[in-house]
Amino acid sequence: MKERSLLSRKQWRYKLRQQFKHVERGYTKLVGLVFLCSMVLLVSACTLFPGPSQTGSTDPTNVAQYNTTPTQNSFVSPTTSSSSSFTFQTAGCPSTLSLNWDRLIGTKANVTKVWKVYCGTIENGGLVALIDVRYYEADAKIDFYVYDNLLGTPARRFAIQGLVQGDAKISPTNTIITAQNAGNDPIGPNLFKEYQWNGSTYAQILFPGIYPYMTHYQAEQVQATVSTTLAQATTTPKTQIPWQLSAFPVVSRMAQDIFHWNGSLIKTAIVPPYNAQSAIYNIQVTNYGPGGGGFVANLFRLDSNLASNIFEVKQVTSIDGTVLLSSPASGTQVSSPVKVTGSYQSTGTILGQVVLYDDTFVKVGDTGAIHGSAPSGSVTFAPTVSYHLAVRGLQEGLVAFYVTNQNNINASNQVVLVKVLFSA
Repeated sequence: MKERSLLSRKQWRYKLRQQFKHVERGYTKLVGLVFLCSMVLLVSACTLFPGPSQTGSTDPTNVAQYNTTPTQNSFVSPTTSSSSSFTFQTAGCPSTLSLNWDRLIGTKANVTKVWKVYCGTIENGGLVALIDVRYYEADAKIDFYVYDNLLGTPARRFAIQGLVQGDAKISPTNTIITAQNAGNDPIGPNLFKEYQWNGSTYAQILFPGIYPYMTHYQAEQVQATVSTTLAQATTTPKTQIPWQLSAFPVVSRMAQDIFHWNGSLIKTAIVPPYNAQSAIYNIQVTNYGPGGGGFVANLFRLDSNLASNIFEVKQVTSIDGTVLLSSPASGTQVSSPVKVTGSYQSTGTILGQVVLYDDTFVKVGDTGAIHGSAPSGSVTFAPTVSYHLAVRGLQEGLVAFYVTNQNNINASNQVVLVKVLFSA
């Protein structure tokens, strides 16, 4: 649909998922969904997000060659169709390794079958097999198992079962990345996790990226598509280079997609320090809309591949340093309700609001308007905000503090982001 060319994949998923969540909760009826679909068709006639602009220092990413027009985020979802037979796949396993994987797992005829086997050195250099077992069911459910000592008596070290529309694979950084559809979301997989060997077992870890993709699985899926596009560009000169390969459009889209700032009223520029060896970038975004302000984004290349990998935003701080969050700390595990503390140079009675997002940028909690203790000067705040997750366990998420200097939480002028693990 033409609409997909105007809205990013994240915006598309966000709008539809929010609509389906409202349907499930009983706040909207079927006619509301039909109306939404009608509006989607009409909206293609106008540009919702004007293209970002750039000013300032020369961009080390050579932004001029990249397509900065908002387009659909490429995302390769695990298969969701049922099949009486599916193709066995293997990757990274030595040809000398002769194991009957189904016998090893103990699959059951016409119930489960080994689907994929990935081999890698993810336990301090030792050869390990990650085995995906698929069910013969319409929900494309999988279990996955990790075995080591493959050349002797294989030993099971880790297992997760019941991932609906699931997938699990070994990442380029020797971690296990997974996808699943928690709660049968009609949009598709919406919960992504990452596990790493800690010397004795596998523990869930936090991917440092925030945007465009909050989890390692999502980022690697898009990277695969980007790599294909780059390969095609050598033979098809007119191929548009993906926007994720330049720091400027990444931060510009974040300001539009997540913060809902007007793209025609923001300017981006590189600010020091820039570390060419590690490709750590700092991009300042200045908001020339009502209230002014902006933010500074810290970015890195996925998997530390400086040659051809996409950019990920790692940190977002206020443009003038007047907005500080002291808790929760970045990378920590939190539970509901979350206490958020910080300080701000207030210019009004309303400071802003705190919003909590899950790993697909769907809002799972917010404080509403936070009132300061004084109309001006340095004020502290310590609100608590509850959240609700679709499934139990840990999942990656984001704490965002939107600041306003206009006494209006719908008109933010600065933003601070903190990546956390939500528990439920």
